[in-house]
Amino acid sequence: MSDEHDHDHWTMQLKDGRLTTPFKHFSVLATGVAGGELADGFFCPQGNAIMGMKIWASSSQEAGDMAHSLSKQIGFTVSRIEIYEARPTEPPGEQPFGYAVEFTPFDGEVAS
Repeated sequence: MSDEHDHDHWTMQLKDGRLTTPFKHFSVLATGVAGGELADGFFCPQGNAIMGMKIWASSSQEAGDMAHSLSKQIGFTVSRIEIYEARPTEPPGEQPFGYAVEFTPFDGEVAS
């Protein structure tokens, strides 16, 4: 089965109620500062950046808490966070989780 077929399969099941989850899907944008060394598997030049991630969580509050916790583990200091309900690109799991973490560095000041 192709990845596209798998994606269509679980998204259709989610839409028509055959796949249920207590979680909602969020996109999180966190503005902050990347430290000198990020955790293995992550890369961003040291300095100001936006960290984007997708999260399955029970609420926007939980998504924000998870983003703060994950950012600390990665080595990114958050100064501002924005949370949006969004379409998922990965199916829900048994527990809340985050995925698709990406960094976009920028010049200028970090807004708080």
